[in-house]
Amino acid sequence: MKKKKVLIGLGVVLALALCVISCGKLSTKHCSDAKPYYCKDAKACCSYRYNDNHGTCWETMDGCRSSGYACTTCHLED
Repeated sequence: MKKKKVLIGLGVVLALALCVISCGKLSTKHCSDAKPYYCKDAKACCSYRYNDNHGTCWETMDGCRSSGYACTTCHLED
């Protein structure tokens, strides 16, 4: 019984530690004012809203698609 309580306690401590670590990452700003769009899939910052996941940012989705790569939409960071 005592061993079970210790394991439950360790599980709670581990869950709290993971929560604290993940919450800290949510508030991290990745991009600057010059490149305000964050592209999560490419883990890159862009001046424009679309990224081809190969290092190029595009102003329009049609332009991005013309690269021949799968494109993703980037979002402004708060």
